[in-house]
Amino acid sequence: MQATSSFIGIALIYAFIMFICIPAGCFFAEYKLIKLHSKWAIYLPIIVFAFSIIFGLYTVIISAVMFIMYYINNKNNKNINDEIDKMNKQDLG
Repeated sequence: MQATSSFIGIALIYAFIMFICIPAGCFFAEYKLIKLHSKWAIYLPIIVFAFSIIFGLYTVIISAVMFIMYYINNKNNKNINDEIDKMNKQDLG
């Protein structure tokens, strides 16, 4: 009886780590790398996607969310840079 409850406790800890801690850590790391404008912001989702060969569909979903974070931020930065370029041209003209 006690072995069963011990097994359930270990399974719950494993599930918590796999489904909450690892994705949260990946998303936080991706967010920080994006804000630092690091090249690793694009490499990290690729590495996570490569792990999908071992761990399956779950890591593909995590990787996809990380790619979406990266491209949304790049789109926002591009719009800001375009506006700055327009203002600079107006100042020079």
